[in-house]
Amino acid sequence: MVAMLIAGIGTTSSQTNDTFVGENDGEYTLVEVQLPISSNVPLSLNMLLAKWLFRTDGTITVEDAYKTYKSQFSRMGPKVPKGVKKINQHHFKLKWETFVEGRYASAQVDMLQRNYSKKKPTISTKRCLLYDLKRNRRVKMEDAFTLTAITDINNTIGGTRHELLVREPGKLVVQFQKDNKTMEATFSMQEHQQFFNKDFLELMEASVTETPVTPSIVDTNVYDVADVMPQFKGGTSHLFAFFKSNVFYPAVALEEKIEGKVIVGLTIDQQGMPQDVHIIKGVHSALDKEAIRAVKKMPAWNPGKKDGHPVAVRQTIPIIFKLPSKTPDPKKKSSDQTEQKPVIQSVTKPNYQSPVNDKVFVIILSNEHYQEEVPVEFAINDGERFSKCCTGVLNIPNENVHFRKDATLNNIRREMEWIREVANAYQGDCSIIIYYAGHGVPDEDSKESYLLPVDGSGTSLMTGYSLQDLYNQLGELPARNVTVFLDACFSGSNRGNGMLTSARGVAIKSKSPIPSGKVTVLSAAQGNETAYPYREKGHGLFTYFLVEKLEHSKGNITLGDLYSYVSTQVSRKSIVTNRKKQTPQVISSDGARDWKSWKFK
Repeated sequence: MVAMLIAGIGTTSSQTNDTFVGENDGEYTLVEVQLPISSNVPLSLNMLLAKWLFRTDGTITVEDAYKTYKSQFSRMGPKVPKGVKKINQHHFKLKWETFVEGRYASAQVDMLQRNYSKKKPTISTKRCLLYDLKRNRRVKMEDAFTLTAITDINNTIGGTRHELLVREPGKLVVQFQKDNKTMEATFSMQEHQQFFNKDFLELMEASVTETPVTPSIVDTNVYDVADVMPQFKGGTSHLFAFFKSNVFYPAVALEEKIEGKVIVGLTIDQQGMPQDVHIIKGVHSALDKEAIRAVKKMPAWNPGKKDGHPVAVRQTIPIIFKLPSKTPDPKKKSSDQTEQKPVIQSVTKPNYQSPVNDKVFVIILSNEHYQEEVPVEFAINDGERFSKCCTGVLNIPNENVHFRKDATLNNIRREMEWIREVANAYQGDCSIIIYYAGHGVPDEDSKESYLLPVDGSGTSLMTGYSLQDLYNQLGELPARNVTVFLDACFSGSNRGNGMLTSARGVAIKSKSPIPSGKVTVLSAAQGNETAYPYREKGHGLFTYFLVEKLEHSKGNITLGDLYSYVSTQVSRKSIVTNRKKQTPQVISSDGARDWKSWKFK
């Protein structure tokens, strides 16, 4: 954890204090906090911070908590203790945003968790705090906003766990969780004065300015891929030159003649600064620590951007240490001994993104919670992961991806209208992907297949969406190609075990409709087979291997190779795990005979 920064506005209290640091081997700092926190911070606030940082019961101070848990922290270094197979390690980043003496204190705490079964820490919790120093209690939404404003805010931004924060004069930040992401909405106390309670405005009087600020949503998440990737200022050549000048061969590595490639992971934050620097693949502790030291020394980069705004993006930097042809004496102290520098053979062009797929459009339908039928296990998980794969791996813009959770019949019809309008606007210069996870049902008489909306019934096919109609509509679209992924079966079986409806006691071998135009369909199962879940992974079996291969290949794979992999893996896994066959199949139209060569990028 980094030292807390007391950044005051108005009449501010700050002072220089001693610090305590959690003990470890130097790769990670568990805790670093100024002591005392502040002589003006109430005891109740100090105890609240201790509860955040050390997970106490809220009855002791940060100083006392550290003394109590010091031995525990000293045991939690990056190296796994002998005999321990898996252990979690927590890191805390606590930062004062503002502190106005006698008025309020505002702080943010990021709790990061390192799991020894993974290679890098992940942010597990983000919390923020606005504390009323007059009343010695935390400021909640109902303290700050009128009831009408709270209703309007909930309707506008939605989300859960709304917490308040003040980073700069005149602006109140509402931090909330939405779609498994931490988001923020910023409100101007000047422009949106009618939203706030009078008592709150009086409390915040010291920080109100005359400059109105338009409310904005800020993405505080960390991405693997952004629209514009971070770049070292001056480009790769300057990054190479930086490491040439700033990486040195440790004496112990020279003496023991150790060389190799150290892969360093890091995050370039919204300000372009390197954060969360850690080893992904090490060689030797001395080389690893030198690589980390050099990476942490890097100046600010040009930050990554998503939707036009700076975002934090993960990066990797491999540094190759190669011994010089003539190894110098590590004990010799000489300014002429320049050979102690490693030979930097390569430095990454870190995770630079391929061109955006702005002419690819996607509809994702994930139907899990049915009104009249049993749920489909993990269908929403499937859709969420496929959606992230489209935007994060295939580089398809967010606005090109329509993701419908628990789609009704009207929802499906509206999405089909949208894709028809898009295809007509692009006049053949676009590609289309349709993904469906949910129930499929057969007509017992005609054996025709139907997608089942969440408001549909397996006993009333009028409430379903005909698969043949879907293929006909897609075949008529003016598009380069249309790819359909169906993680559903059309035998009347439920994903996993049992039948879809109690009225049907046996699986039906449905007919597979033939697509037209330039359409290719990859479906999870054939005939009267069942599309099974992969419970261990929390996904449908078909979707898991589909997305896994797209992610592993970074989207650089043909549809033919993708089908070959998915078909093989699903067939094998189903026999081993379920002792039943599940055989993915592909059906293509006459106009899509070249489907095996179709590419996603």
